[in-house]
Amino acid sequence: MAKFKVIISDPQAGTSSIVEVGDARATPLIGKRIGEVIDGAIVDLAGHKLQITGGSDKDGFPMRPNV
Repeated sequence: MAKFKVIISDPQAGTSSIVEVGDARATPLIGKRIGEVIDGAIVDLAGHKLQITGGSDKDGFPMRPNV
């Protein structure tokens, strides 16, 4: 199963944190698109909603919302 590094940013506080998600916890992230909102419980933030704003593939190429 793939492992994902999820960077969670809080623009109001100006902070960010990195959470590694793998195995069964990563399944809800597969197939999601930029702009979609996911449940924060995936990254241990129950009760929060998180919006996907970007990413990169295994070679480092950035994701684009129009592709």
